[in-house]
Amino acid sequence: CLLANGIGPYFEIWNQHSYGQPEALFDLMRENRELLAEVGLKRPVWMTEMGQRSAPMADGTYTIPERLQISYLVRAYACGLAAGFERFFYFYLKEFLEYGVHLWGLQRGETLDPKPAFVALANLIRQLGEARPIGMLQEGRRYCIVFEREPGEYTGVLWSLDGNALAEARWNEGVPEPPTGRPWAEAEGAFDLPVKPGACLVDTVGRQLESFHSDRATVRLSIIPVFVRGLDLARLRFEPLPEPVRFAPNTAPMPD
Repeated sequence: CLLANGIGPYFEIWNQHSYGQPEALFDLMRENRELLAEVGLKRPVWMTEMGQRSAPMADGTYTIPERLQISYLVRAYACGLAAGFERFFYFYLKEFLEYGVHLWGLQRGETLDPKPAFVALANLIRQLGEARPIGMLQEGRRYCIVFEREPGEYTGVLWSLDGNALAEARWNEGVPEPPTGRPWAEAEGAFDLPVKPGACLVDTVGRQLESFHSDRATVRLSIIPVFVRGLDLARLRFEPLPEPVRFAPNTAPMPD
């Protein structure tokens, strides 16, 4: 209704909030672009609020839910930037308790000690550098989003949602019980990727897990993303991503 009633000249940035699954951001961005295009507009889109709170497990602990925050945060940034959001703001930094049970935030209470997801955010920035998304591989519910970390250096963010009910946790629901008899983060699938000499596998808190000594890297996936540094773009087949609309202040006078 707002767009149809001619608000185009009065805003420069289309703001979006979402608390859905990170992988749904691609469809959400398509909807945004279609809505704007229907009235002849092309505006930068910013995600100004997206996050996941920690809900306790049945035994009252937050250990696994805080690890699920890592999964959500890294996937949200990767999918949001790849979908075409020009800016992405995660909700929330300082912890607060909601309804006496749900914990938001990346820092603890009054001490501001970092939670695991805070460390993961710092590492995300370190691993992706300039964070220019250029392509994506998707096989069902398995994802690899490729970023140009700096000119000529490419990093993939990889994860899988297949075969793990914890990946389905919604922000307004309780956390499912973890699988029995296997690691709680385990999921199905792997990616086999071309890499350059010196390529390596890095986890969400910055630990180097493996160095690759051939021109291929086979990476077993889980619901917790990992980074492959040193992708060989010349041998990598992927779906290219559209450039986001960039913000540029409009200096034209406001219409009467």
